[in-house]
Parts: sequence; structure tokens; C-alpha cells
Amino acid sequence: MDKNKEDGGDGEKKNKKIVADSRTETLNQIKVKLKEGHQKLNLEESEIPVSLFAPYKTLADKLNSLNKTEEINALNNNLLIAIEQKKKEKLNAIAQAAIVEIDQAIGDDIERKKNKVKKLIDDQKKADQNDEGIVVDPTGKKTPKTSPQAPKKVSLQKVIGITSLIMILSIIIAVISFRIRQETKARKAKKTKA
Repeated sequence: MDKNKEDGGDGEKKNKKIVADSRTETLNQIKVKLKEGHQKLNLEESEIPVSLFAPYKTLADKLNSLNKTEEINALNNNLLIAIEQKKKEKLNAIAQAAIVEIDQAIGDDIERKKNKVKKLIDDQKKADQNDEGIVVDPTGKKTPKTSPQAPKKVSLQKVIGITSLIMILSIIIAVISFRIRQETKARKAKKTKA
């Protein structure tokens, strides 16, 4: 009988060691998973949903409360899923911020190009007036053609060429922005299906 008690005691010690090893392994695996991937997607333990630790406040406390490897494995799987989901949320937030930044840059660029085209048209009008012997400066002051302040004449062909290039670039930027939005929507749709 004493031998059976000893065997039971050894089995219990082995089981406790397995559970302790499982806790350590899970804790290490979660810490690695939190820092895995690009540094902008790294997470801190505090970013894991606290509901997974309930009623405990930390991962270590929760792991220490578990006495079966099945419980530890279930927690590990839930944590890995939660970490993956948080990383996807972070990636989505980064993508959305990039889209906003691109949209803003496109808007600023289009506005700047529009103002440049207006200036070129104004310069062309001034050049046309120059042909008539009158030069109008930016303040609206008219001066005779012989004035040294007379602006250089810009040909209509040059204005049309520059305007065409600006419009083509604006269209290309708009198409790129549209495609980025479409791809983001497609990713969101895949997420909701998954």
C-alpha cells in the first residue's frame, strides 16, 4: 500500500510540473506573440482585453490560477486570437490614417495646381494685353509696353500643355486614391466574413 501512495505522489508531482511548464511556455509564447511582426503592430499586455483575465488583472495571475493543462491551452488559444485581432485593428487604423493623409495631400496638390493654372491663364491674358501695347502688373496697374517691368509672354500652347499635364496627374492621383479605398473596403469585407 505504501508503494501505491508513493506512485500517486510521483504522478501528482509530475502533473504539477507539467502544469507549471505549460504556464511558463504559454506566458513566453504570448510575450513573443505580442512583439511579433512590425514594431508599429507590437502590443503591450495592457492592450489585451481584460475580460480574458477575469477575475484577475494580469496574465501571470490568471495563468497561476489555472490547474489543468486544458484550461491553460484554452486560455492560450483565446489570447492568441485576441492578439491577432488587436494587431488587425492596429493595422486597419494605420491604413485609415494613411488614406486620410493621402486624401489630404491629393486635395492640397489639386488646389495648388488649380491656382497655378489660374496664374498661367492670368499671365496669358496679360501677355495678350501686352500685344496691345499695355502691360497689367499683379496689382492691376497698367503700364506701357516699353516698361522694364513688363512680364515675359507665355504662349497659349504652353499654357494648354501645362494644364493638360496637371489634369493628367490629378486624374492619376484620383485613380490611385480610389483604388486604395476599394482595397480597404475589400479587406474590411473579408474581415466581416471571417
